[in-house]
Amino acid sequence: MMPLSEILKIDGWMNEAELKKLAELCKGKRVLEIGSYKGRSSCAIANVATEICCLDTFKAGADGQTQDGDTLEDFKRNTKSFANLYLPEDGMFEEKDFDVVFIDGMHTADGVAMDVRAHENRLKADGLFIFHDYEEGWPGVVYAVDLLFTEKPKTMKGGSLAWIGKDKLK
Repeated sequence: MMPLSEILKIDGWMNEAELKKLAELCKGKRVLEIGSYKGRSSCAIANVATEICCLDTFKAGADGQTQDGDTLEDFKRNTKSFANLYLPEDGMFEEKDFDVVFIDGMHTADGVAMDVRAHENRLKADGLFIFHDYEEGWPGVVYAVDLLFTEKPKTMKGGSLAWIGKDKLK
């Protein structure tokens, strides 16, 4: 278990309220995280989830979107204390049994749509999609989510998390 005060020291963009809500939504779940950067959200999830698979290129630059960095070593250092956290290459990336797919990868409409479509079959029928940066500052995220689902997702005050059930996917 890593205290939230320590998680907030990890480089990343999720604020305290978002990390708390994310943890609430992922508690006791098997989670696929798309876009882990240096592990801030990964650690918040790993504190409460039964397990978390972190899928990332680990090439994000300082803005989180350009692909000119190398964050894998930072990610590994920040997440090393979690036995329930793994990468797909660790051999435990099963096809259809995640309870939650958390998407915080590329923030373009195409990037979000590709992440949803690439991983929808890995999400249980009663599973939950969670998106970070569902806000006007990231119009690609909002556009893709609104286009792919039959209704608007639930959102939080004090942050930009949005969540919606797989059953609402078009």
